[in-house]
Amino acid sequence: MAEATGAPKRWFPLESNPEVMTTYSRRLGLSEAWSWHDVLSVDDWALEMVPGPVKAVVMLFPIKEATETHRREEKERIEAAGGQEVAPALYYMKQTVGNACGTVGIMHALLNNIEDCTTPDSYIRRYQGATETLDADARASHLERDDDLDDMQEVAAAQGQSTQVEIDEPVSITMANRRKSCGRSRSRCGGLDLMLTLPQFCR
Repeated sequence: MAEATGAPKRWFPLESNPEVMTTYSRRLGLSEAWSWHDVLSVDDWALEMVPGPVKAVVMLFPIKEATETHRREEKERIEAAGGQEVAPALYYMKQTVGNACGTVGIMHALLNNIEDCTTPDSYIRRYQGATETLDADARASHLERDDDLDDMQEVAAAQGQSTQVEIDEPVSITMANRRKSCGRSRSRCGGLDLMLTLPQFCR
C-alpha cells in the first residue's frame, strides 16, 4: 500500500505467470471454468496449443524509447483530433497506480467479460457496480482508493518464481489487455494498439 506521503501510489509488479494470474483473477471473481495460459509464439503451431475459446489476451512487452516516442506521438494525435472515442460497451479505465499494469490488464479482461467469466457477488462485480457510470479518470481514482484491491494485489505480487523487485525500482516492461469489441480488436495502454499476445485468458 502507498504511504501517506503525497507521492504517487505504487504497487509491487505482478509476475507474468499464468498460475499467478489465474489465482489472483479467481480472488477477484474469475469463474473456476476459466484460466490464463501462456502463448509461446504467435505462429500457428503455438496458437493451436492454446485451449479455446479465448475471451481476452494480456500482452507483456518491453518499454523502450521507441515505444515511448510512439505513445507520446499517438497521444498528441488523438488529442489534436478531439480525443478518443471508447465504445460504450467497452469497459476502460486509466492506470494511475505505478506498476499496476498487470492488475489493470486483468481487470479489463474480467470487466469486459463480466457475465461470461465471473462469479456473482465477487469483488469484480462489486467494482463494476461502483464504477460503471464513471469515466476512465474517475475509475482510476476509485482504484487508487481501494484498500481491498491493495491487499489482494500485494499477495499476488509476492507469488511466482522471480525475485520481487523493490517497489521503487524502475520496471521497463508493461502489460496491456486486448479484446474484441464492436467488430474490431482494440487494446488500451497509453493509446497504443497492440498486436502481440502473452498470456491468454481462456477456458
